[in-house]
Amino acid sequence: MSRVLIGVLTVLLTSTGVSEASQPRAKVIDGKIVTACGVKGGSCAVKRAVVGCPTGYELLSGGWAGAGATTLLHASVIQNAPFTFRLGPFSTTGWEVVVQNDGPLPVSFRAVALCTSF
Repeated sequence: MSRVLIGVLTVLLTSTGVSEASQPRAKVIDGKIVTACGVKGGSCAVKRAVVGCPTGYELLSGGWAGAGATTLLHASVIQNAPFTFRLGPFSTTGWEVVVQNDGPLPVSFRAVALCTSF
């Protein structure tokens, strides 16, 4: 999902005519930047980025964004889907993106999550 669409959803969630006390809160959460090396780099040409929603928030949607000066022109997004993080008895929802870089230069990207609290 594009950053613009996530922004529109955030505005829609936070600008309804509902009283402020019952109004949903939305946050766009940017994950850490991940870099996939060029195709000649072997296994490092496939990279995974994840981002989780903060405590008290649930995942509404998500996507990915390119980062830095590189583009994903020669890269394929293999996975772009919701993800549940589990650590012992604890879990949270988030977004997972897997990119395969088929180009000669490294590419950087990040997972982005739109999280809401009702």
